[in-house]
Amino acid sequence: RVAAPPEFPPMNVWAGSDGAVVTAEIPGVVPEELDIAVHQNTVTLRGRRTAQPPADDAVVHRQERVTGAFARNLVLPFRVDGDRVKATFRNGVLRLDLPRPEADKPHKITVSRI
Repeated sequence: RVAAPPEFPPMNVWAGSDGAVVTAEIPGVVPEELDIAVHQNTVTLRGRRTAQPPADDAVVHRQERVTGAFARNLVLPFRVDGDRVKATFRNGVLRLDLPRPEADKPHKITVSRI
């Protein structure tokens, strides 16, 4: 049996009452070539990682790094305010700050005595 390849890029996701934070490891990708879209509760990340060709006389002994086009969808348990999403890229790691719309945030209800 052959194991399924891991999804690319690998992601970490943290969610709280204000929204979510997603980090994705994408070394070798140029940030300007990323396509990030948000629609309701789904985040889509697309891009391409190009291979560094070996020298003409080189023999490849191992090739484990994934290259080529990639696309990854992430479905969150709440809608995202697309106008307030922030994306930053540092040292090969993409960070997405995905805030919830104010109207969708949970509200604490206080019970009063009568």
